[in-house]
Amino acid sequence: NGVQTPDTQTLVRFLGPTRATASGYGNGLKYFPESRPAMSLDGDLLTAWRVGEGGNAIDERITVSASDSFSSVSLVQPMGRGELRWISQVEISSPAFEPRLVDLGPASRTVDGQQIELGTSVQELSIRIKAIEATPGRYGEKSHGVGFAEIITGLGPTREVVQVPSRLASM
Repeated sequence: NGVQTPDTQTLVRFLGPTRATASGYGNGLKYFPESRPAMSLDGDLLTAWRVGEGGNAIDERITVSASDSFSSVSLVQPMGRGELRWISQVEISSPAFEPRLVDLGPASRTVDGQQIELGTSVQELSIRIKAIEATPGRYGEKSHGVGFAEIITGLGPTREVVQVPSRLASM
């Protein structure tokens, strides 16, 4: 009959103080669950929001919303997979301040990340990818996706829980 009811819908819940949405994830053709935006908030450096694998990630965006305010953020890029590309510049913006460019350096590729002082307290922050650097070689500039293993707000991790439709689970 085409009517969506809770027993026929996949539901996503966030357990924690923050939420993440993004302009995309995965490679544009395949939406890998391990690359979802929520992976940047889960407190696990082995997971990450990734975007642009095999393509262009410039101007892709992730937005973090929080139940409480925060005045700084630490950005941690994915590590440990032989990363061939990384983000070198982002634009940060919020309803509380004008957009500004931030260069990301080697600190953003460490477990503590690169801390960015926002200059004011916010409950929403958008981070737009503006520049990417790549390891020279046969893979070129569009091999691995880029993104963030963690976006640390100081409010604690958030876990995403996906609940399959109860009708499907009972089959």
